Amino acid sequence: MILINIASVIGQPVNRPEAVSSVEADIRSVLFCIPKRLRVYFIFDRSLLAKLSRCARKVLNLYLTQAVPYDGAKAGAAVALQSFDDFQNFHPHLHVLSTDGCFYNEGGFIVCPHPKTADLEKHFR
Repeated sequence: MILINIASVIGQPVNRPEAVSSVEADIRSVLFCIPKRLRVYFIFDRSLLAKLSRCARKVLNLYLTQAVPYDGAKAGAAVALQSFDDFQNFHPHLHVLSTDGCFYNEGGFIVCPHPKTADLEKHFR
């Protein structure tokens, strides 16, 4: 089982470059964890951690862009990899800060429905 914890962080502004107007958007905090029995592969091949990060980003982006009716919509996210837990045990997991929706048409923003853990888990497998 892959644990995905989703929490909303309300009222955090997402700043865009000066060329494009700033848009206020809420962000979500998503935690991607992998089962203990798969962690052994990540100990011996650390390049898998980068692939895990890209996979989580793609899954979240796919979910958010499919939830909006605009072609070319883009979701924003920052992924941070953490490989240890509080007790310094090897526990690779990802902390993702994602926009609460998608940007579209050069500055517009639309909020997406709150993702269901089961939907993300299905794609993440």
